Amino acid sequence: MFRHLALRLKGMLRDGVLVAVVLLIASTGFVAYAFPYNDYNYSIDRYRDILTNLNNLEASGTLTDAPDGFLDLLGAQKQALLAVLGAHGTGDVEAEFQARLQFEQAHYDDTQAGYSADSPLDAERRVLFYERLVANQQYYVFDDLRGMPVGYYLASQLFALSPLILFLPACIAFSAAFTSARETRSRRLEKVLPLNNVAVLATDFLAGLIITLGALVVALLPAAAYQFLGDGIGDLTYPVVDIVNNQIVQTTIGGYLLSLLLLVVSGSCFLGALALFVSRFSDSRTVLLLVLVLCVLAPNIPGFLGALSVLHIQSYVPLTYLSITPIIGIVESYANMTQLDGATLTMGLSVLAASAAVASILALLADLVVPCLATMFGAGRVVTGKSDR
Repeated sequence: MFRHLALRLKGMLRDGVLVAVVLLIASTGFVAYAFPYNDYNYSIDRYRDILTNLNNLEASGTLTDAPDGFLDLLGAQKQALLAVLGAHGTGDVEAEFQARLQFEQAHYDDTQAGYSADSPLDAERRVLFYERLVANQQYYVFDDLRGMPVGYYLASQLFALSPLILFLPACIAFSAAFTSARETRSRRLEKVLPLNNVAVLATDFLAGLIITLGALVVALLPAAAYQFLGDGIGDLTYPVVDIVNNQIVQTTIGGYLLSLLLLVVSGSCFLGALALFVSRFSDSRTVLLLVLVLCVLAPNIPGFLGALSVLHIQSYVPLTYLSITPIIGIVESYANMTQLDGATLTMGLSVLAASAAVASILALLADLVVPCLATMFGAGRVVTGKSDR
């Protein structure tokens, strides 16, 4: 079995398409350096601009007839903003973050009172985020991907990758593992490697999974190593506060990375089991690769998730969980997404595991049923031929 596995891995490592995908993913790790990106939402410039806008509003004279409650909230926000900028100027990070928290609380009260057009849910999210930073004495935020410790950098980069890019190594590896399996199982090789059918299929599946995960590790290693050498690992307990399906979800950088890893591994296993099943009916790698890629793209097809939601089956369909970002969550893109109700991480892992098991069982049954049907129909044609004579 180990010799068979070694041969499968050796053959798959020569796949030029897989190498090209690895290089593509690796190149994305350095996008932040080629195209610098600054997150304005957490920069000191945001607080400076808000204070400027409040001063301009006061100077315009439009607040003369404003309600007292509105003026009180504006005053509280302005006082907090002055404290943020003052502490930032002196380098007192503890006082700065406490002042940031005070401003976010005042801003949240503003949205609750209906004076601000900003989302109350997003304002509450920011309050919870700064509450955790202050409570944990983690007085720093990252408004630029450059200079991040490797834990934060990997979380940001992996989230930025399209699900198709994340699962493309799995599609390529498993399509190669099963469609070229018959070449490996030649008569000559079977004499050298006497394996039963289940053992061979299990070895092919394991080879595909090893290549999938290995390709992702190799692709992410250059950027991760560069970040680690410059800034270390970072505190994996750093808070992450996101909005998923109109609900606030709190986790940590470490929890986020673990969730992402679990979804990628379980999603890859499902794609591998699906490839195993489809390969029982087609020897074409192109067909198999096309089926797997379409499965990964399906959740991003307009109306697909909406149709599942209408039928109330979205949380039970494994393809739903191949769209990673809505499951883990991000505020900017998915704040108003309600069509994934019930599609949680735990539910996703369960559905993907169950679907992989069902696909594998059906594949093994197909190996038993298809030859029997072929024999039956073949025998029928012989008998018919004889009777016609």
